[in-house]
Formats: sequence, structure tokens, C-alpha cells
Amino acid sequence: MAERSLQAPWPDKLQQLRWRAIEEADVEGGLLGSQLRAEATRQAGDDGLFLQRRVDWLEAHATRAREVTDTLQWPTLSLWASAGWIVAFGLGYGLTELGESGLMNLLSVPLVGIVLWNVAVTITSLIVEWKSPTQKPSMPLWLRGFATRWMPASSDALTTKVIARFRAMTEPLIVLRATSRARTWMHLAAALLALGTITGMYAKGWSKEYRAVWESTLLDAPTAKAFLSALHGPTSKVLGRPLPLEHFDAMRAGPGREPHPGDALPWINLYAGTLLLLVLLPRLGLAALAWWRGSQRIEVAWHKLDWAGYASRLRMTITGGGKSIEVLAYGWRAGEEPRDRWSEVIRERFGGLARLQFAGIPSAEEESFVSQWTPTQPIVVLVFNAASTPEEEVHAALARDLRARLRQHLATARLIALLDTTSLIDRRTKEAVEARLKLWQATLEEWVDEAMTTNSDA
Repeated sequence: MAERSLQAPWPDKLQQLRWRAIEEADVEGGLLGSQLRAEATRQAGDDGLFLQRRVDWLEAHATRAREVTDTLQWPTLSLWASAGWIVAFGLGYGLTELGESGLMNLLSVPLVGIVLWNVAVTITSLIVEWKSPTQKPSMPLWLRGFATRWMPASSDALTTKVIARFRAMTEPLIVLRATSRARTWMHLAAALLALGTITGMYAKGWSKEYRAVWESTLLDAPTAKAFLSALHGPTSKVLGRPLPLEHFDAMRAGPGREPHPGDALPWINLYAGTLLLLVLLPRLGLAALAWWRGSQRIEVAWHKLDWAGYASRLRMTITGGGKSIEVLAYGWRAGEEPRDRWSEVIRERFGGLARLQFAGIPSAEEESFVSQWTPTQPIVVLVFNAASTPEEEVHAALARDLRARLRQHLATARLIALLDTTSLIDRRTKEAVEARLKLWQATLEEWVDEAMTTNSDA
């Protein structure tokens, strides 16, 4: 059945990620034994709430593991957001520039600037929200450092693995959530700034009479009149009232001029309406759009974590166990294979409960090994050192012969290539690494069903 966890609230998502991180990092059962895992699976039932019910049971019964899950947290910034909204409203109130001289300057930079800036931001934001991201979300350095302080490294090796697994799964989600929430909060702050400006104009006009004037070094009377007509034209049409421009020329102030100020209330109404139509309402709409698009992107990233496959692997623990995978290491000296590194990559791909069977293929003994090898598992991972130069007559031939032998015994079996890039990355530049991996891919692509690397960024 489909897992309803895909639509789970954010706290429930984090809860499921914490327990999954423990289960996939704690392969040996040091924190969470196999009996507890199996019992949690049995107690969870078999409907769309399977995953949530299972973690709820683990929360109640797996006391030792829960001590680790309690450390897997991400900070919330809701208090800072609320403080920012209050500041935005207060700033908007203060930008009205009313109350000092009893005059309202129609071309006041703060009032006009708020409108023009928000029109530009609205257009840009619409493009940003509808544009689909083309790259995998990556955590900025400053946020990564913040996360490191929030979840500091542990002296316990197992806890360190759990934290690493948790961060690997959650960081793309955290980045997407943080960026979408930041855009939402900024749009709401802009709306509150506009609301503060509207409130300030009417509040200050309540207890004091203001008169309207205008002055400018750059604009003459016809140009200023055209600018204000364009700025307030939409509001004028909505309100059904013409712009009060009859005595506009006489309202001009400045050195050597004796202005005849006009009534400020019509202009206050126009500015309030313009802020409402061009700032407050569009920003509220953009806030809703940013929230919705962010939620969509989070769900896509959440789905990529293969929760259906994870749930299937969990159920297999009470119906015969997880996958068994045979790992063949080519060219490593016996006892020197970095099995932990390979196991992490393989289990991330096929599930943390997969059982791995290791065997070595000595260099120059490829034909002897293949002739004596009897495959028993439907998935075989062939590990190469990516620092070596791939050769058709050696590496490609080995992959070809192994897959042929594999398909003789299991017609639907798969041969996966795993390229260990650790030493290659240590020795070469990024460009050289990319070139070498392309060469490996070209050499093996005809003879393997899939290729992986030990470094996701390689």
C-alpha cells in the first residue's frame, strides 16, 4: 500500500528520518537489536500508516536508541521570523515621514521606493518560484557550520555514523525547507512593512492635519504629473476617483517658491490603495506561492529517499530477511579492503538491512576465479579502484565474463560496478577525476547494469 508518510507533517518526517538513520547506520544492532526491529514491524500493521506507527512504537520501547534520536535535531527559527515581522511593521510605520512639518511630499523616496521595489521583486519572485531547480540542493557553508555546532561530532563511532546518515538524508530537505520558508517570511515581512506604512499614514493623519506638496530636482511638473498618474493609475481606476491633479503645478515646493499645498487625504487614500494593490496583496500571494512550491519540492526530495523500498525491506525482516548481495573486490590485498566504505554506499543504495557477502578477485587471476565462481545472489557488486586506468582486456573482460556467468545461473540477476574513488580524489584534480570516471564508464557501460561511486560528488 502507498505510505501516507509522504504527506506527513514536518515533525513526523523528522521522526521517521531519525529512526531510519539509526537502522541503516546501526547494521550490527548495537543500538537497536534485530528483535526490537522485527517486533516494531509486527506491531505497525500493514496499512498506509505503517511507517509512522512503527516509529511511534520504537519511541515507546527502544529506550537506548531513543537517547540517540533525541540528539538528531534541527533548529527552528520561528521566533526570529516573528521578531522580523514586528520590525518590518515598525519600519513601515516609521517610513511614512509624516508628522515633522505637517506636509506630505508626494514624491517621498521611501513611499515611492516601497512601491517600485516591490513591483520589481514581485516579477523576479514569480520567475524564481516557477522555475524548476536543475541542481541538487546543497547546504551553504554558513548553514553547514551552524548544523555542525547544532549536532556536534560524537566520540562514539556508531553515533557518528548515525549522525552522518541522518544529515545525508535530511540536508537536501532542510535546504529546500529553509529557502522556501525564508522566501515566505520575506514576502510576509514586505506585506507587513506596507501595512505599517498604511497604518502610519492614517494614524498620524488622525490627530494632525497634513497638506500635500511635491518637490524634485529631476522632475518638472509635467513629468512628475505623468509619473504619479502611472503610479496611482490602477488605484484610481479601482476606487473610481480621478487623481487630484487640478492644482498640481501650484503645489510645488522648493527654494524660492511659495507652494499652495493641497488636501492630503485624497493622496493618502491613493498611496494606501497603491500599497494594497501593488505590494500587500501581491506579497501575500507570493508568500502562499513560495510555501506551496517549497512543499512540492520537499515532497519530491522526500520521495527520492525511496520510502516504499525502505518499508518493503522492513517488512522482509519478518518474512525472510533483507536482500543478500555478493561483493567482489578486484585487485585489493586480502585484509586491506575498505569494506566499511563499500558497505555504506551499497546499503545506502539497496537498504541498510542488506546482508553483504565479500570475496576477493586477485589481479592476474581473473579467468581462474570466473571459471570456479558459482553465483548465488541476484545482485553482485564488482568493486574497482578508480585510481587504476581501466583496460578493455582486463576490467571490461572481467565484467563481461562475470555477467555471463551470473546470467547462466540467474537470468534476471544484476551486475553492479562500484568505483572506489577515494585514492583517485586524493591524488588528482577535479577535472582529472571527472575524466577518469568518464573513461571507466565508457569501458564498463556495455557489461554492467549500473555503476556507482564511493563519493556522491565524484
